[in-house]
Amino acid sequence: MSGEGDLSAAFDPITEALEEAQAEVTNEEVSTALTNFTDELSAMSGTLEGYEIPDTSSIDPADPEAMDKLEQMQSEAEEMTTKLQEHSTSLTEAGQKLQDLCSAG
Repeated sequence: MSGEGDLSAAFDPITEALEEAQAEVTNEEVSTALTNFTDELSAMSGTLEGYEIPDTSSIDPADPEAMDKLEQMQSEAEEMTTKLQEHSTSLTEAGQKLQDLCSAG
């Protein structure tokens, strides 16, 4: 389980439920697709692990050091956003594969 305030904690119940569902799936092709979907969700969660939305309310715009810190936080957030977009694309593809398999039956 992730730490309090950690954004990745929101994924924990979903990931746990998917892992439980994997144990119930007997079709190998569906099982593989579900594993891929779960892995993608876990990767997305891993990107958020340890990240907490920073409190910027006390940053003084006249303080150069504080502004440097704000720029660093913005850079980290942009990098995370790029990673999350990549994971989102992969997760969507894995979900579509799973949906196609389950609706074909």
